[in-house]
Parts: sequence; C-alpha cells; structure tokens
Amino acid sequence: MIYAIQSEVLQRLIDGVSKIGEKKKSIELGEEPKYISLREAGRKYGGVSVVNGWIKAGVVKMNKDYGKGRNSKCRLSVLELEAAALKCNVTKSLSPLANAEVREIISEYK
Repeated sequence: MIYAIQSEVLQRLIDGVSKIGEKKKSIELGEEPKYISLREAGRKYGGVSVVNGWIKAGVVKMNKDYGKGRNSKCRLSVLELEAAALKCNVTKSLSPLANAEVREIISEYK
C-alpha cells in the first residue's frame, strides 16, 4: 500500500536518516564509540526507562560484557539507539494536519 506523507514528516525523516549516516561515518572513522553503556544511553536519550522500553520492544539489542561477574556492563549500539530515537521522535510536535494524517495511517494497522 502506498501512502502520501506530509512534507513535514518526510523532511524530519530525511534529516534523521542523514544524521544517522553522519554518526555512522564518524563511528567508522573512530571519532565516536560504536557502543555506549546503558547509563550513558539513558542520559543521552531521555532516561534509562526509555532505553529499557526500547530493549524490551526489541528495537535495541543489549550486549552484555561476559566474564566479569554478575555486575557486568551492558553496551548498546549507538546506531540502533539513534534509529530508535528517530522512530519515537519523528511525530513529536507536528502540525495538527500532519499529526492527524499520521494517526490515520497508524490506525489502519491496528
């Protein structure tokens, strides 16, 4: 099925995907880490509970450091976190018309 998307939503998606591409490039160049800790992800993306919700939903995969005992660190992929944040934030503060169209599209899948 093909849907018409508001230009506002499309622009946010394009901006978000380009930011993810820039982040991927800086990770490949070694300028930024590929993985961050759960605590750092919580600070950056709005709280540990938000990040845990993404983990439970299967949007972000948790990688645990093994061999360091029960309290080993959990590492999360920065790219997966950026993609999850884009998915959650693309519809925030849209115009009423765009918001109504997005709700209409989503309601068709329920």
